[in-house]
Amino acid sequence: MNRTDLQNIVLNAVSTATEFPTKDLIEYLDADLVADLGVDSLKMMDIWVDIEARLGIELGDLAATQLSSIRSITEHLEKTVA
Repeated sequence: MNRTDLQNIVLNAVSTATEFPTKDLIEYLDADLVADLGVDSLKMMDIWVDIEARLGIELGDLAATQLSSIRSITEHLEKTVA
C-alpha cells in the first residue's frame, strides 16, 4: 500500500468523523486535529477505529495519543503497514 492509499484512508476516516469534505481536508494535512479541526477525544477514537478497521491492524494507544495530524498519521502508517 503506497502513501497516497494510506493518506486517502486517513482522509476518509477524518472526514467521516468530522463531516468535513475530504477535498477540503487536503488543505489541512499538517493541521492539528484537536486544536485546528476541533476533533474531540470521541471523534479521535472514531478515526482510529475506522483506520484500524480499513487496514485490518491495531495501532495501539501510544500512536493515538502522539499523532495529531493527517500527515503524521499517514507517515506512521507507512512505517507500520509497509
